[in-house]
Amino acid sequence: MPKAQAQVLQPGEEITYAVSYLGVNLGTIKIVNEGKQEINGKPVFKCKAYIDSRPGIPFVELHTTYESWIDPSSTSSWQFVANTKENGGWTFDKYVFDYPNKQINTEKFKKNVKTESKQFAISKK
Repeated sequence: MPKAQAQVLQPGEEITYAVSYLGVNLGTIKIVNEGKQEINGKPVFKCKAYIDSRPGIPFVELHTTYESWIDPSSTSSWQFVANTKENGGWTFDKYVFDYPNKQINTEKFKKNVKTESKQFAISKK
């Protein structure tokens, strides 16, 4: 008899967390599973997180979107992208996990201009 497998990632699932400190509502984190996709010919689940501070909180203005293309095994990511509003402009960070070549390639952009590109060696997936 085959074993039943739990599916951690459910396409279409949305989870919203209210973030507070000492009873003060600071904002929300909303995670959305956008479903099955392919990246470089590999099946993945694409998940997106929206992180937003509540308007009107002094000294805090946070708006960030994280996107991750996750292996169906839920043990690794093939790509990660972050968009963050900083000082009136947006920064964009991209991480591509190249497991066959044992490296992570990163790029950083500020106001649509590439400011950094790096490669990191990794020992295993």
